[in-house]
Amino acid sequence: MRACISRSLGWLFVILLLATPTTAADEDEALLQGLRARRLFSLAETHCRNRLADQDLPISERTSLTVGLIRVYAEQALNTPADKREQAWLRARETAAAFLSDHADAANSILIRVQDALTLLARGELARMESEVNSNRSEALADARKVLREATALLYKIDRELVELVPRQARNPLRPGELSSTALASLQHNVRFHLARAYRNQALCYDAGSSDRTASLTEALEQLKQPLLQLTPDDPLAVDARLQQTICLRLLGDTTAADQYLRSFAEIELTPDQQLLVRSEAIRLRLASEQPQKALAIIGQGRRVATVVSPELDFAFLETYVSLWKTAADSQDTTEGNRWRDKAITTAKFIEQTHGNYWGRRGELLLVRIGQGSGDGSLEILRRTADDLYRKRRFADAIAAYEKAAQAASKGGDKQHAFEFAYKAALVQQTAKAYEAASERFRKVAFANESHPHAANAHLLAIVNARQASAVAGEWLPEYAELLREHLKEWPSSAKTIDTAAFWLGEFESARADWTMAVDAFRRVSPASPNYSTAIGSLGACWQQKLAVLASQQAVAAELQQANVFFESLIRDEQGGLPGEWSETQREAVLTLASIRLNYGGDKLSSTEQLLKSALSAAPSPTPTWRTAANALLIVAIARQPGRDGEAMEFARQLGTASTDQLLDLFAQIGKTVEAASNSAKPALADLQLEIGDLLEPKFSELSDNQQRSVRTQRAGAFANAGRLDEAVVTYAQLAQEFHDDGAIQEAYASVLLDADDGDRLKQALDQWRRVAAKSRPRSARWFKAKYSIALTQYKLGDKAGAAKLIRYLQAAEDLGQSGLEQEFQRLLERCKT
Repeated sequence: MRACISRSLGWLFVILLLATPTTAADEDEALLQGLRARRLFSLAETHCRNRLADQDLPISERTSLTVGLIRVYAEQALNTPADKREQAWLRARETAAAFLSDHADAANSILIRVQDALTLLARGELARMESEVNSNRSEALADARKVLREATALLYKIDRELVELVPRQARNPLRPGELSSTALASLQHNVRFHLARAYRNQALCYDAGSSDRTASLTEALEQLKQPLLQLTPDDPLAVDARLQQTICLRLLGDTTAADQYLRSFAEIELTPDQQLLVRSEAIRLRLASEQPQKALAIIGQGRRVATVVSPELDFAFLETYVSLWKTAADSQDTTEGNRWRDKAITTAKFIEQTHGNYWGRRGELLLVRIGQGSGDGSLEILRRTADDLYRKRRFADAIAAYEKAAQAASKGGDKQHAFEFAYKAALVQQTAKAYEAASERFRKVAFANESHPHAANAHLLAIVNARQASAVAGEWLPEYAELLREHLKEWPSSAKTIDTAAFWLGEFESARADWTMAVDAFRRVSPASPNYSTAIGSLGACWQQKLAVLASQQAVAAELQQANVFFESLIRDEQGGLPGEWSETQREAVLTLASIRLNYGGDKLSSTEQLLKSALSAAPSPTPTWRTAANALLIVAIARQPGRDGEAMEFARQLGTASTDQLLDLFAQIGKTVEAASNSAKPALADLQLEIGDLLEPKFSELSDNQQRSVRTQRAGAFANAGRLDEAVVTYAQLAQEFHDDGAIQEAYASVLLDADDGDRLKQALDQWRRVAAKSRPRSARWFKAKYSIALTQYKLGDKAGAAKLIRYLQAAEDLGQSGLEQEFQRLLERCKT
């Protein structure tokens, strides 16, 4: 085929030379032929474009060079991987279209039209071959048929024009630049030859033995009749046409007639190229007749005639070796199978190295096509081909080969290999960073093989790729959470994967503030998971958020009991005793349990104090960070017990004498405790934070500028949490004036002003929130909060109409679903209507 494709893209120069009296076209073609042979397509393109830039170039030479440029692009496409060749095809078509537009009246424009049709034919022929390895073969074949029909229509239209043009040209004097009637007749023979090729390729788009295939092959033979009747037997085109006849007869199953045509070549003196092409078809005819030994006898004649070699003949050698490899493997003949396997693999590599990417691609397509048959040999061929394609980073081709291998294995009842090949196809897609497609593929593999030991792992990889695709998209894809929940439902006993899925689902649900779902997910993470300690910490945070919601609904008791039981079970043994040595997870559980009890279960203050003290004093020694957090909770647990607030402050002072850094960490940790506390517990805890803050006053000069700003900001917040709004407003005002570029401080100042009840401060709040909005990035979380707070302040000032107008504008102009405040905006709008 490659020889046919190469000649089909280049024969027009013979016609052109009949109309070109100078040697310029000869020189151009000689140069271009050498560049194409070495696959130096960029240099060939540059040469053509430089010559075509000459405005004084004669139209005959311009036509010749344009044909050459179209051919350069087409051959470049043939030698380029499928995912990168589209541009070359487009350039070939655009070059033809541009010439026909600029030189519509050129005498030889028909040559450009023919070359354009041959480009389509070459594209359709390649598409037809590549459909063999496409995962959706029927769709790929339909696409190939569409291109081939377009090529056929163009060639047929040109042939009809030539039927009228040839005799008319013979009757009229020849004008400068025109093709003679003899040249036009030769052109028509060539057009019909390639029409036959187009019909033959269309035939191969249908199943063997089908009426559509038979009809197309019959039409191909019909197109060859006139050239063969009118050309001398030794005419190069007659030889090509006779070979085309032989191929069509072979495909029709008439091997006897095909053999007779082949024998007739013995009566003709053939060129070395022609001899090699006849030899290659003789090999294929023997293989079609199931006579591989006779094919080997022809191979024994060698691959050269004089110094000439043919990629078509080398490819026929490969077809023979692959056929023998498959036959030996199917019959369990390991020795012969290995022999022909090695021969086939070596020949395939040799063909690619010697004849280029196009032929390498053809070899791969052959291996996949042969491998789609039944038997052990098919699987071995497909596996090795797919592995080799992957090593070459030909990912799309490797995926297709693995898919075909999986289908062949499944068809043969080999479930293990069916899973393995389908799994590898998905892995290649993952390597190619096609994450969404890989995710879908892994999921299909998992559900198609649910009983396979690695089905759960395949499904987890579907989740992994959905995570990657979400990272690329910048947002969670809908299928990510669906896959996580699906994994927990379908593979609940898969110890190696369930922990990861549960942990990721917990992260996902906590990020969208679905505390119930987050708690349920994190609770499913087992102690064997490397994420177990982190999961327990996250579980505690989510459970406290859930308790906060339930507390506002006066429905916290049952959930509080569950939390107590769960975290106690992590700390104590079956007899209720505390551990001799504390693990990281047990210490994390103590912090969570203490925080929950201090916020929502005040009747266990003494036992909470004892738990914290035990964890602080036990081996191994806790980390400084954990110790600071535990001490902060211990101070709160002591202070909350009647008559012991002085003892708590004395304990805080003792901790503060150790170092300024420790006291600073304690102050910050108490602040975190305040923020996590219920509304009823906040004031007392905020007072405690302020008292600890007082201990920092003498050491303020030891702090860095950033540390001083942090302490001052936290003190302002503590004033607000303690209900001391006047002091909070004064402190925040000073901070806001001093740090006017600190968005967090400006926002906190606006919030504390909004909490006030008097009109003057509310007016200040309105101005402050407007400043915050103006300085915030549009559509950021702070910007949306500022807009909501402006409307709320207007409402509190009695300007319900202004608040409603702002909300309606935002509902019309912005996606409030992204703000996280959509429901708050709607509720405020409803209040404005009353």
